[in-house]
Amino acid sequence: MSQGKKQEPIKRTRKRADERANERVNKRVNERIDELLDDAEAQALKVSEKAESVGKAEKAESAGKAEKAEGPKETSAKKRTPKKPELPEVELPEVEDTEDSKEARKETRKEASKETHNQARKEVGREASNKTPQENKAESSDLDDEKAELEKAVASELKEQSLEDAQLESDATEELLSTEPVVVRDLDREMGFKEKDKPELGSVTPATPLEATPQKRAKKGRGAKLALILLILLLIAALGGLAYLGYTLLLKHDSTQTNPIDTSGTSMGAPITDTAAPPAPVLPEFSTTDIPQLTALFGNTTKKVQSQLGKKYVLTKTDDASDENNPAIKKLAVFVYNPANQPDLTDYGITPPSVYVSLDGKDKVVAVHYTSSFEMLDYPDANFSTLIASQDTVLNALKAAGVTPTEEFKYPSLTPNDYDVLVDPDAELKRIAKREYQFSGNVEGEGSPKTWLLKLLYDYGAGGIPPDARIDPNQRTISITLQ
Repeated sequence: MSQGKKQEPIKRTRKRADERANERVNKRVNERIDELLDDAEAQALKVSEKAESVGKAEKAESAGKAEKAEGPKETSAKKRTPKKPELPEVELPEVEDTEDSKEARKETRKEASKETHNQARKEVGREASNKTPQENKAESSDLDDEKAELEKAVASELKEQSLEDAQLESDATEELLSTEPVVVRDLDREMGFKEKDKPELGSVTPATPLEATPQKRAKKGRGAKLALILLILLLIAALGGLAYLGYTLLLKHDSTQTNPIDTSGTSMGAPITDTAAPPAPVLPEFSTTDIPQLTALFGNTTKKVQSQLGKKYVLTKTDDASDENNPAIKKLAVFVYNPANQPDLTDYGITPPSVYVSLDGKDKVVAVHYTSSFEMLDYPDANFSTLIASQDTVLNALKAAGVTPTEEFKYPSLTPNDYDVLVDPDAELKRIAKREYQFSGNVEGEGSPKTWLLKLLYDYGAGGIPPDARIDPNQRTISITLQ
C-alpha cells in the first residue's frame, strides 16, 4: 500500500479531533465573552450609579447655597456618581470552526473591551476632575482592587483553558491509536496475510513490523543469492581441479619420458638458455663431437674418408646401392661415431652421429648424408619454435659442414602450421606426432656438391602430444644432405 493511503485514516482522525477541539474552544470563548460583557455592563452600571449620585450631589450643593443658614454642606460627605456612559453596541460575528474565526473573535473582544474601557476612563476622568484628592484616592483604590480581581479571573481562565487543551490533545491521541487497526486491515491483501494470520478486530498491531517485513525478505534473498554464488564458484573450482588432474595423467600416459623441457634456443656455438625452465635429467657421461667437414669428403675413397673423419668414426658396413635421382651411385658406406668407452645412449633417445657416403663405380664419393642427435653436438634443450626463430642454427650448421649457401637463399618466416605434423588431421582433438622443417638451397662455388638440404626434426612418437603441451620429444635430430 502506498504511503498516501496509509496516511488517509490518520488525517481523518486528526481532522475529527481538531473539529472537536475547536467546538470546545469556541464554546468556552463564547461563554467567556458573555461573562466579560456582563462584567462590563456591571461596571458601566456602577459608573452610571456614581454619575447619578454626583448629579444629585450637585443639585443638593446648589440648594445648599440657597440655604446657607440651615447648616453645613452635606454634599461634601457624599460621593459624586459620574454620569452613566453610553456603551457601544458590539455585534459579535458568528463563530466558525476555523482559525480565522478564532482570530476574528479575539479582535472583536479586544475592540469591545477597548471601547468599554475608553468610555469608562473618560467618565471616570470627568468624575475625578470634580472630586477632591481624598475621593480620587479612595476611588483609585477601589478600581485597583477590581483590576486585581479581574486579572486573577483571567489567569484562572487561561489555566483552565490550557488544561482543557491538554485533555483534548490526549483524547485526539487516544482516538488516533484506536483507529490504527484500520490501517492493518487495509494492508491485509497487499501484505499477503492469510485469513488465519489476520489480526483480530480491535487489536492494535504496530506498524513497525509490517514495514520491516520487506526489508527482512530482501536481506534473506541477498543471503541466499550470495550462498548460491559461492556454491557455483566452489563447483567451478572442483571441476577445474578434476580437469587439470585428468590432463596431467593423460600427458604422463602419452609421454615415454618425463624429461622437462628447457625452453632455450641455440645456434652453432651460441646457445640460447631459458633459465626459468627446470633442469634436464642427469645423463651418463658421454663424448660429444662437431659436424665434420662434409664437403671435403667428395671425390675420396672409403679409406680416405676414414682418415678424414678420424678414429672415433668406425666403418660399420658397405653395401651395394642405387638411386633413381642419381644413377652414378653404386655403393653405400656407413661411418658411425663410436669413441672408446662410449655408453649406450639409445635408452635416452640419443642416436650417435652417422655419415652415409654414396660411392660411384670407382669407389669415389658422389653424395654425403649426415645425421645426429642434438645432444651429441652439445646443443642445449630448446623448444622447436625457439630453435628455428633465428637463421643462425641453419647457417652455422652449414658452415660447420663446409657449405656456403648462394645469395638466392632467404630464410623464411615460419609458423606452427609450417612445421607441425598431426597424428590425424581429421580428428576433433589434434595431436602432434612431430615437428619438422627442411631447408634447401644451392652451394656457392664450382665443383661438388651443388645442392644442400638441412632438416630439423622433433619426434614425439606415434601417439603424439597436445599442441600446447610442454613435453620433451623422443628424439631431436639434425640432418644434412649434400649432392
